[in-house]
Amino acid sequence: MCRLTTLETAKECLQLGARPRTTRWLTGLSNKAVLRLTAEANLEIPRGRPPYSEEFFHGAAPSVKAEICTFAGNYEFLVEQQVLPALALIGAYRHYCAGCLKPTFTFDQAFFVVSCLSGLWAAPRRSLFLRPCGGCASPHLVSNPDVPTAWCPFCEPHATKTLALPFLEPVVADRRNLSMQSGVASVLEQRIQAIRMQDELERLGASQRHVQILTGALADSDGACCDARTGLGKELPLERWSLQVKTLDRAVFAALACTYRRVSDGGCAVGQAFVAAFRHISSLPGPTPTRLRFDKAFNVIAALDGLWGAQRRLELVECPSCQSRHLVSLLEPEPAHCPFCQVARRPEVFGLKRR
Repeated sequence: MCRLTTLETAKECLQLGARPRTTRWLTGLSNKAVLRLTAEANLEIPRGRPPYSEEFFHGAAPSVKAEICTFAGNYEFLVEQQVLPALALIGAYRHYCAGCLKPTFTFDQAFFVVSCLSGLWAAPRRSLFLRPCGGCASPHLVSNPDVPTAWCPFCEPHATKTLALPFLEPVVADRRNLSMQSGVASVLEQRIQAIRMQDELERLGASQRHVQILTGALADSDGACCDARTGLGKELPLERWSLQVKTLDRAVFAALACTYRRVSDGGCAVGQAFVAAFRHISSLPGPTPTRLRFDKAFNVIAALDGLWGAQRRLELVECPSCQSRHLVSLLEPEPAHCPFCQVARRPEVFGLKRR
């Protein structure tokens, strides 16, 4: 879970135009890892020293100071709500960017303000404090918390001419364009989704081989998958499907296959559709002897659609009596009887109560 949070934080930093040093502070990643993520996303690394200086705040126009103070107030509010500092910084800056046409300070500058406000990361000690104004009571940033102030950027008359500050160049707007965001998403989002899938599969009882296949770690070619079929659990007795597979198990497999088909037909990828179907069927109440195992469910879906190196050997058919869909083996000379009809005919045999 830690690596997932780290990658998600790195993605947010890159989307907001953070310099590599800022991303390193917020994620704990090495310089090499940050540079690799930046290169994979086709982002240009800003030149020059990072804008880690309090001068940009003290020398800014009153209107810019007011925006920075509002951002700092939102950050402190999120921290008071037990949000982690890095996530509070990202959330407060995103909120600030959403409320203005053109940001007047960059994410790196916001990072340094938060560092000085909390004594974290780039600032060894606190040098900025949020204090209410003596005139309008608005929280604003001050260097000395013990000296009361009678004015603040919110109540001070704004100058008609904004100070020309070279360090407030509009780099944020350029880096937050759609092409940059799609580049970051295409690289990091795939990695994040793979980690989420891996964590979910491990919770569901998947083996390492299942995880490798479903997260795309193995090659997609048929030959590579066929060579990697070992370690996927015991093969299904497809030649004697109706005799060697218990009736109640066949009913559960049929419910799994029908759920999988509905999800995949809705446009979901086959791997995600299988995981969703397995999670749903496993959560349903049922007789104690019946417990859906991940390896068996994986092999059923693989044989149903010829996936993950398996050949198509199962088919969903509709029962003419109860209209339920159940699985039959293409290798059996005689199709299997409907398991739902058998359960409905003698429910007490399968641990169920007759209605």
